[in-house]
Amino acid sequence: MSAYNVILGRPDLNALRAVVSTYYLKVKFPTSCGIRKIRGDQALAKHYYSIALQKGGHPDPCQVDGLDVCDDLTEERGEPMEDLMVVLQNDGNIEHTVQIGFNLGEEVWKQLIAFLWKNADIFAWVPTDMPGIDAEIIKHRLAVDPKYRSIKEKIRGHALER
Repeated sequence: MSAYNVILGRPDLNALRAVVSTYYLKVKFPTSCGIRKIRGDQALAKHYYSIALQKGGHPDPCQVDGLDVCDDLTEERGEPMEDLMVVLQNDGNIEHTVQIGFNLGEEVWKQLIAFLWKNADIFAWVPTDMPGIDAEIIKHRLAVDPKYRSIKEKIRGHALER
């Protein structure tokens, strides 16, 4: 008797080319529609596990009929914590812009703009600037849940002596 709906071993995960993260309760796997994700629900898993312990058998499985892994799912994206300023690159193209925060301080801000202008030739503005790289690798989304407040971690010293 088990509280699990399915148990996948390494051979199955390798055959599916799946990546499992127990920390994030997430499984990622490739499909014909692109990379898809399955997210776990810890509260629901605990609920079914407790039912399985009480009954001594399998709980009623969740119904997943009609699940289409190719549904166009949109993830919520976090918003910037501060106002951003648009900086034009010095290559003459008005479409080549970078956004930087206002709260950097004037000296850091000037150094950052100088760095961006100096290295403008290595920016990839369109996918054709990066031939041979899969679009799934190029995409970037910061997975931040907007309902949680941000936390600034304390600075850790790396001194040899303590």
